[in-house]
Amino acid sequence: MKIRHFLLALLCAGLLFGVMGCDESTEQEYREQIVLQGYLFIHQPMSIRLSHTLPFDAFYDPSAANVSGADVTIWSFDGSETREYSLAEDTLAPGIYRVQESGVDDTVRTGSVYSIRVESGGSVLTAESGPAAPPIWLQSVYYGERQLEDYRDTVAVDTLEFGGHTEYGEPYLIFFWNHDERREASNIVVQNLVPNWYDNEVESVVKNEWPIAFWTMKEGDAFAMPWLVVGFTGLHRVTVMSCDENAYNYFMTNIPGEASNYPNSNVRGGLGLFTALDADTIYFYLKDDIEE
Repeated sequence: MKIRHFLLALLCAGLLFGVMGCDESTEQEYREQIVLQGYLFIHQPMSIRLSHTLPFDAFYDPSAANVSGADVTIWSFDGSETREYSLAEDTLAPGIYRVQESGVDDTVRTGSVYSIRVESGGSVLTAESGPAAPPIWLQSVYYGERQLEDYRDTVAVDTLEFGGHTEYGEPYLIFFWNHDERREASNIVVQNLVPNWYDNEVESVVKNEWPIAFWTMKEGDAFAMPWLVVGFTGLHRVTVMSCDENAYNYFMTNIPGEASNYPNSNVRGGLGLFTALDADTIYFYLKDDIEE
């Protein structure tokens, strides 16, 4: 299952806290910048999000940060073949830009390289992706020695106990995904979606889209997650991404919550990230039976 929700969280955490700096003597003048959430997913149509920064002390309202009316063009390069695509804002999703012309195949493909140009209000953003990342899929998930069975089902989801069972050995969640020599890096994101899921109607709960933790790996096709990083009970989502070099550099330098955070961005004339990647997700429910 492909997801996009966690990506906005990473951009917000990495960029909105770092847009207004100061030195020891005087405050610097705030300068609004455009943020490109340029995540192209392989096997899917092109879609990007444009927003703008807000002052450090301003309340973040996603709807108020959307950038509308921009001119967006993406080019794809596949060997000697070059294609140009015009993206327009989705009338039902402000700030989201897609190819609106019918009959145009804008499917993102592994190995192709993409370039983007955004013009809005006198600002011009440009960026290039690396070769689009190869597919990724989680092959198995283990809880100690126990192999999970329903990790893709948000209803009949595997229920785990905080801290693990000693009979299953070390209390780790271990993820295994497919190997591909073309993959530059992998990124793992853990999110708590609905606290106390069994006690609430899922539809009535506002889901928390902020990541609990994430890791970026240059090599390897498996990851053992210690329970120490999971501080909440309830429904969780784990996303594993197949990344290009640009995404690896960005995630490695993105420190959520750090006010002076300036991730390594490949966007010229603005902030954010432009990349072509793939993602797969699993779910688990965590309960705490440990007596106080």
